[in-house]
Amino acid sequence: MIRAFIRQGADWPNKHDMSSLRLLGLRGRAINPAAWEWYHKTIGKERCPIVDTWWQTETGAILIAPMPGAVPCKPGRRRCPCRESSPRSSI
Repeated sequence: MIRAFIRQGADWPNKHDMSSLRLLGLRGRAINPAAWEWYHKTIGKERCPIVDTWWQTETGAILIAPMPGAVPCKPGRRRCPCRESSPRSSI
């Protein structure tokens, strides 16, 4: 969806009032840092934290996700925040 929005440009999102957005989400495949930045700047207007959920597809529900605002947003990050101290955390 994000890549489809990027192809259409920022005109459509900029026509709409998105001031009610408080949180943005990602799930599924990783997006590249450029797409993450576009999503954060264009859709979230640089004020909405982005939460990347884990194992939602496999379980049908969010199993692990960082707490919005508690974990800094970082483009291209695909490691589970709760396992970052683990040497085997290369999800």
